[in-house]
Amino acid sequence: MYISFPISYPISLLLDYLLGTHTKSRFRNNDLVALIELHTHNELKKMHMIEDKEGNLESFRYSEEIGLNQEQANLMISAIEMNKKKAREKMIPLDKVFMFDHFQNINDIRVLTNGGYSRIPIYEHKKDNIVGKY
Repeated sequence: MYISFPISYPISLLLDYLLGTHTKSRFRNNDLVALIELHTHNELKKMHMIEDKEGNLESFRYSEEIGLNQEQANLMISAIEMNKKKAREKMIPLDKVFMFDHFQNINDIRVLTNGGYSRIPIYEHKKDNIVGKY
């Protein structure tokens, strides 16, 4: 860097003068969401549809390897919009929460794995006494 500085610095000043200085571009959250939605498989398929001479739509050069699946897009969009959400909006009343009794038979564990829940509270004796999670 020290050796090339006498040559590269004047060139950088000249390029800044001719082309203008480069400013960092930042995306707003809405812009990022729109960009993510545009890169899902379904949207990319729509963009790759063309009309033939008879007016029929046909697809060309589209590969499933390109783009995001809907789950990935939803995950990214949820992460971006997390600051807009309040914990109160996501809360579930205790009487509607799927819970598992601490003393329940271990054979019923299949209910937990097949239920599709990510967190299951474990209670002891009464539902107000939560002792852990599965």
